[in-house]
Amino acid sequence: EAGPRDMAAGKLVVARRTGGDKFDLPAGEGVGGAIAAELDAMQGALLAAAEARLSDGTRETDSYAEMADALAAAEGAGSGGAGLFLVPWFDDAAAEKSIKDETKATIRCFPLGEQHRAEGRVCFYSGKPATHMALFGRAF
Repeated sequence: EAGPRDMAAGKLVVARRTGGDKFDLPAGEGVGGAIAAELDAMQGALLAAAEARLSDGTRETDSYAEMADALAAAEGAGSGGAGLFLVPWFDDAAAEKSIKDETKATIRCFPLGEQHRAEGRVCFYSGKPATHMALFGRAF
């Protein structure tokens, strides 16, 4: 906010849309840098919260039955979802279609930072040597 009284007092009143109380910033030449710093802080907090939600909502399993059971239980409970499942995966379109038909789950992505973990593992669905680590989940 920058009303006439605020300008006369040499300040701006700032409110974050991400929550928290309003606070004052001094008006003047340094206001651009102060606002940029506040935006960087908000972005950092949003990213940290998103990473925490992703970590908390991701399970790792080597068992297709475990994933299918968790998805069925979440559906039966009327919950918001079972989350994501990080699994060793052999890239096979027919198997992916079968999983989608059976569980309504699909591959959401192949996390780049996890691909090294596929080496020496077997696919959680087919038992073939894994070619990727995949994140399976249901669309909301």
